[in-house]
Amino acid sequence: MSYYNAIRLLIYCTPFIDGLNGLAMTLGLPVVFGQIIRIPIIAFILYLLANINFKIFSLAFSLFSLSIIRDVFLSDYIMSDIAVSVTVTSRYFYVLFFLLLVNCSCKRKFVTIVDLLTWCKKTILIFAVIILISKASGFGLTYAGASKGLFIEVNALTALLVWGASIWIYPLYFSSPDRYDLLGALVVIVATASQATKTGLIGIIVILLYYGVVNVVVQKNIKILIGTVLFIIISGLIIYTYLMSEIGSEILSRWQFFLEKMDLFTFLMSGRNIALQAAFSEWTDNILYILFGTGFSGGEKLTLGKNPILSYGGPEMDIFDIGFFYGIFAMLIVTYYLLKPVIMNKYHRNNIVNVKFSYLLFLVVMFLGGHVLSSPMAGIFFTVAYVANKYYD
Repeated sequence: MSYYNAIRLLIYCTPFIDGLNGLAMTLGLPVVFGQIIRIPIIAFILYLLANINFKIFSLAFSLFSLSIIRDVFLSDYIMSDIAVSVTVTSRYFYVLFFLLLVNCSCKRKFVTIVDLLTWCKKTILIFAVIILISKASGFGLTYAGASKGLFIEVNALTALLVWGASIWIYPLYFSSPDRYDLLGALVVIVATASQATKTGLIGIIVILLYYGVVNVVVQKNIKILIGTVLFIIISGLIIYTYLMSEIGSEILSRWQFFLEKMDLFTFLMSGRNIALQAAFSEWTDNILYILFGTGFSGGEKLTLGKNPILSYGGPEMDIFDIGFFYGIFAMLIVTYYLLKPVIMNKYHRNNIVNVKFSYLLFLVVMFLGGHVLSSPMAGIFFTVAYVANKYYD
């Protein structure tokens, strides 16, 4: 199989692999199908990577092996803890291996960024359609009154939908969209808004306003900006009406409950500032934790043991999660590479409007909601956003 077809297949199969987990949970079956399927997939990615660049494969696989050994050591050889930590580490490396494969393939011109963005657009649309069909039929998973389709990872789902919305909406402002573009963008916007997450709703508004303002600056078309503002106002009224209805009242009640319990900043952060403080307190208590991390199972025991009110054993922000679980050196290295495309790369006008903006959007969502770098579901799309900043022109 060519690298072109292999990468296309890996992107297209993502919603169906993760959908199997949600389907299993809906039917009351063990949620293991996605994990089992991804074992041969990660082996396939490594095989492709070894063939395209054996040096990079060797370095990446060595780092992966050392990380697994570290997990075993930090888990005190307790099998259940080892299994949890190794699973989480494998999820991070799944994303890393795919990123390296895509990067090498673009460098060798086996695939182009246009190819990758086209495949991702179509796959995001599949996610959105599954969510809306699930919502209409009442079959699937719900969380806090919102339908998640067949997808378990709530934060990862929001992240990929917001990024996907930025890719789908772009042609509406800066090219001549056809009916497919208009319908696809509308479906993705509705699916993202239907998640009723603060990140999703704010993300859509930011995308629309940013493209509207840039369109005025670049194309001097004030009508587009006026239309954008009207669309946001009308959409806001529709969402408000939905929240006030019996169907959407659960979402509104949940927001009101947390607003009464939290200050505004904590509410907007969904309590992640509290989780960060708790994790930071444990992390700085031991120099070995600072240098090498706590490991996932160890971090969970430290944080949740003293803060049982929390729902996650770490800060739940990707960069800080890496620092907490894997140490400060890992955090600094990852931070450097995440910011490198933003700081060092040069962009022409279209790149700034589209690719750079969508990547920055992914970074912000990653910081606010987490679960991107550790999610094979969202991480696939993040790798495309990342590599696009290097090779799109």
